[in-house]
Amino acid sequence: MAPVSVEAVAAEAPPENRPERVGSAPHPGWAYVSGYWNLVNGHHVWVPGFWTVPPEGKHRWQPAAWHHDRSQGWVLTKGYWR
Repeated sequence: MAPVSVEAVAAEAPPENRPERVGSAPHPGWAYVSGYWNLVNGHHVWVPGFWTVPPEGKHRWQPAAWHHDRSQGWVLTKGYWR
């Protein structure tokens, strides 16, 4: 498991995740990296998901996630391969 890495901190919660049409992998062995809300200049901006070849020895993407922390506000942790 990768260590938790903070990407951003926001005062407001991100919007609900957008539905994505994942479909089938374009090639055998590819994995989908899901979209997420990033914080850019204080605004939530949707980063769409995409298909890619996982790094060697990794098979599953752990998505980026927002969680609320009483002392910091809304915290975005980076996604990672596992």
